[in-house]
Amino acid sequence: VSESTLERHIAGLKAKGIGWVSMEGFIVGNKAKQRHPEAKNVDCLETEGLSSKGIDEDKIYKNQEVLFHRPLDWRLFTPQHILIKAHESFPIALRKSGGKLLFKDKIIGIAAPTEAVVELNKIYEFLKSNRDHVEFFAAFGSQYLIGRQAALLKKNIMNLPYPIGWNGLPQGWGVLLRLRGSTLHNRSEATATTSFAGRARGSKP
Repeated sequence: VSESTLERHIAGLKAKGIGWVSMEGFIVGNKAKQRHPEAKNVDCLETEGLSSKGIDEDKIYKNQEVLFHRPLDWRLFTPQHILIKAHESFPIALRKSGGKLLFKDKIIGIAAPTEAVVELNKIYEFLKSNRDHVEFFAAFGSQYLIGRQAALLKKNIMNLPYPIGWNGLPQGWGVLLRLRGSTLHNRSEATATTSFAGRARGSKP
């Protein structure tokens, strides 16, 4: 399997003309030309309503916004779609049915047409099963490294290696995971050495 990224994989699906869309949720605006009165009273998920436990139904409310920063692509907000919160804990959910669900720009959506449910499910299972490694890999993104310790960007997430390689992990992840293991091992040894030295200094002859 040739090395690629999630973004390139989805771009390839879009190029086939089968209705894929991926982007951040809406941003409230004030331009009349981006007026969407049909969005009023549509269900909307609070950003905090997407966690490692999935979607909290109690955090869904009726949207009252009608002016937006950019046009709404209703495909993004209509099942079947994957929702990913741009947070280091990498909350993710897959909605295969139900009505339209708006969400704001701190949540990234990946939506697919009905006939592509199998492929969408593959992407979801890949992201879900590798979520423990996502923070480490996404940390190579520049903006994540310079202080946004609680936030991942769409760029970081969409640059994750994909598709799955021969060993069940995306190609390119093997080296990174070995690096992660080495980093954690070295950190553990350094902590142990510091702790031992501290006890030695505190001991009396």
